[in-house]
Amino acid sequence: MDSCAGGTFLMNSVSNIAAALDLNRDGTIDTTFPLLQFVGTTSVFLGPGSIQTIPHSMPAEIYDMTEINPQTGAILRAGDGVPNTFPDGSLFSPGNIVERAGVPSLADSFFDVFFELDIPLPGVGRMVLRNRDTLIVECQGLTQVPLNGTCDYNVISQLPLDLYEGGVFRGQLLATPPGVPATSVSPVPEPVSIWLIVGGLAAVAAFQRRRATCR
Repeated sequence: MDSCAGGTFLMNSVSNIAAALDLNRDGTIDTTFPLLQFVGTTSVFLGPGSIQTIPHSMPAEIYDMTEINPQTGAILRAGDGVPNTFPDGSLFSPGNIVERAGVPSLADSFFDVFFELDIPLPGVGRMVLRNRDTLIVECQGLTQVPLNGTCDYNVISQLPLDLYEGGVFRGQLLATPPGVPATSVSPVPEPVSIWLIVGGLAAVAAFQRRRATCR
């Protein structure tokens, strides 16, 4: 992973959420969704791999995620729209890919996600909810960077997570049923981004050991 260059990458993504909401805005949580599935795409920016950090790591950012629930028309968004690992907006969602100490063939991916849940309310308009506290998600056991298969991200921050419409409390994000990942991502069949591979195979030969590789 030390020799992986930075870049952007577009992935297919599926997110699963459970939530209890105050949809009629009367101050009472009155509607619970045990499971809503959102389908769309997620764009991730990675900075170059570094040997200056211990353990070795790559900075990351979800800079654009847009997913739709086809049953309700609700939209799930994350990212500030600018691929640079700097906070350019309120939905800035930074992350890191960290090589496992003592197991350089594997790495784990983390993101601090700030999201927006945009819910249509028939005859009323829309309710747009955001989290104030960080939603931390983790995918374990990456063997290549960028991702070459499906990776499941699970929530590791404390739930329930309060949701707000402006400054008004309107509900909570709940834990999904056991075994249901928060988000699953996989590369699109034809990536729209070009990844630069800098000495990956040479580094493996030089170190005479496997590391999490870039492709």
